Amino acid sequence: MGHSFRKVVRSALRWVALLSVLMGVWWTVGTPTAIAVGMPVPAIILQPGSEGAAVESLQTQLQQQGYFNGDITGQYDDITQQAVLSFQLEAGLPADGIAGSVTQDRLAESDAARRSMPPDIQRILDRGKLVVAVLGKDNAPFFMGGAQSPTGLDIKIAEGLADALGVELEFNRSATTFNDVVEQVYQLKADIAISKLSRTLSRAQRVRFSRPYVNMRQGLLINRVQIAQQADGSSSPVEAIRNFSGKVGVIKGSSYAGFLNQKFPGATVDEYPTWDDVVEAVIRGDVQAAYRDELEVKKVILKNPDAALRLQTIALTDTKDPIAMAMPWDSDHLRAFVDQYLDYQELDYTADMVLEEYADTLRADLPPA
Repeated sequence: MGHSFRKVVRSALRWVALLSVLMGVWWTVGTPTAIAVGMPVPAIILQPGSEGAAVESLQTQLQQQGYFNGDITGQYDDITQQAVLSFQLEAGLPADGIAGSVTQDRLAESDAARRSMPPDIQRILDRGKLVVAVLGKDNAPFFMGGAQSPTGLDIKIAEGLADALGVELEFNRSATTFNDVVEQVYQLKADIAISKLSRTLSRAQRVRFSRPYVNMRQGLLINRVQIAQQADGSSSPVEAIRNFSGKVGVIKGSSYAGFLNQKFPGATVDEYPTWDDVVEAVIRGDVQAAYRDELEVKKVILKNPDAALRLQTIALTDTKDPIAMAMPWDSDHLRAFVDQYLDYQELDYTADMVLEEYADTLRADLPPA
């Protein structure tokens, strides 16, 4: 009796198992919403306005690969769209800022084989060289010696950065003005621009600046006779410049045309191709003063002390002219690397420190005033 009962139970269990399998197959085949095992899940198109966990995952992947610098919010905002666009451009995909299936698949592949370095650093390593934009005309003691044997403070910094990255160094000296040097970086023709560049708000709209490695003040080189006539004994030379409507010379394409309009709104700007031309204009009396940083102003007297009989230098103590390096606006990791290099090397000069360190070079290289 017991044996027969157990036999019946085992037979019933086999039928129940078989029926469960058949029902599972029917459910898989017969239900439209069911997904068969191994069938790929179609990617959800993510675009501006999308939100949720899928967007959070997208932002996380983009952040891990160095394209996204915002907060993980799950909102497909402008920052997310720009990050997707940057990834698509670098991956060679159609760049529309929308994360469709192709973009998501490629991003997943990249995430699986994540680069060992951020994209802006990796580009330099893959190329095997650091491209640095420098003004074509020498400016001692920052860059001098021409294209064949460049030397100077800026050149030394560029060489140190290339050594720290373990790559070769290439200079791009095609720029004819300081603004052109900045443009080289904006157009991605160089990784870094280093040319005794003033850090200004207008330039910062297009590039990212490092921390300053030289902090200077603005300066005036004035014609003693011209300013004395302008001041008429009633005010100081600086006050005479600030309040008069005469001419002040600056270098064409430099930051000082903008500085002059802010600091001396009543003055007329005369632009010259080079600093030497500006200095000559002051000596001739074509302009009452030359406007540049205090280092360049002091260099004139350092080279030719006799010029002090005709010219006077003035450092404007209420002004700043921070000198920094420029990089593409999306090179965040490169900028952080440059800043850390400057800190590690303790590069924090003033104008007087530069003049003292390079005094012999300046006396030998500067043309007479």
